[in-house]
Amino acid sequence: MDKNLEKFINNAKNILLSKEEKDSMRANLESSMRGISAVREPGASRLLSLEASKQSILNIFKLKTMPILAILIALTLTGGGVSAAAENALPGDILYPVKVKANEEIRSLIALSQASKAEWEVRRTERRLEEAEKLAAQGEISAEARVQIEENFSAQAERVNARIAKFKENSDQEGAADISSRFETSLNAHAKILERLAVEKIKVKTEVNALEIKVRNEAKVAMKHREEAEEKLSGEKGERVQTAAEGKLKATENKIEEVKKFIERMKEKLGATATTEAEAKVKIAEDLVAEGKVKLEAKSYGEAFALFQRAHRTAEEAKLLIEGRTKLDIQLRLNGKEDRPTSTKASDDEMREEKKNDNERGRTKTDGEENDGEAIDLDIDGEVEIEVEL
Repeated sequence: MDKNLEKFINNAKNILLSKEEKDSMRANLESSMRGISAVREPGASRLLSLEASKQSILNIFKLKTMPILAILIALTLTGGGVSAAAENALPGDILYPVKVKANEEIRSLIALSQASKAEWEVRRTERRLEEAEKLAAQGEISAEARVQIEENFSAQAERVNARIAKFKENSDQEGAADISSRFETSLNAHAKILERLAVEKIKVKTEVNALEIKVRNEAKVAMKHREEAEEKLSGEKGERVQTAAEGKLKATENKIEEVKKFIERMKEKLGATATTEAEAKVKIAEDLVAEGKVKLEAKSYGEAFALFQRAHRTAEEAKLLIEGRTKLDIQLRLNGKEDRPTSTKASDDEMREEKKNDNERGRTKTDGEENDGEAIDLDIDGEVEIEVEL
């Protein structure tokens, strides 16, 4: 057993609560649970519900010196499922502090390696955005709620960037490239989901657009981190960079297979058009892998690594967009503009290839042409989509 984990478990065994503490926590939790049915109110009233009930939930954590593990044990002893119920909580719900301050902090402690810790910080950022998207889909983001969501998102993004910086300090360019690429992909996908929600949910358009801008700006930061790490890795020589490229190839091939199976399972929910779009995105990833393998054979390991990274991002984004489309029931496109490389270093050949693909798909708009205020795009299945720009 890992020494850190063993020490963690031994310390947990020594955490004891008095009878009075247990009774107090049980009473507070029961009181909170009785009011849960009333807290899912729309708009700003959700936040008012939190304010009205916060003393009850804060009593659970009134012992400021109590370790977070003791809180989890207390929740298990007294709530018998409160911790699990909190996983579905959104900002403004009574159990939301349990989700963020207890559940997520415990999972942070369980992540032992630097890579797993960084991965979990990215996942926590995704959870903040997923919460915002659920509220937007319900038309329940007020200006006050949006400020809280942005603060939570920014704080979590800072933790991810700190993890990336740590990798760089340790001269682990592969680790920095991996986590920044993962973060960039997630942020770009969620920005597109928010963009679509702003179109479909007019009531919360202003608030959602403001959050989308913040997410896109953070995605640019992640992209810069990723490009810097990839460039430094490309400058390395020898077995280390070769191993990194070969490892990324394997991870990308696994990701592509995972996404293929996911698309197959989701076919019925997606429908024919969206399924075709998703499969086309996976095909792009496969082509990038093939190109990367050529670089690998030529011993251009840094270039191969970057291509495999890009393929991995393409496949992962397809999955994230499918999840957003199906969970939120929105008409989110899975191809088209999303196929444009996010890197600021896209080559002229890539741009020409994209234009060629657009022509083959039936695009009628040329560079600089606005078609009298209408952008006309012929989709994969032959349906014409018209987007009017005022």
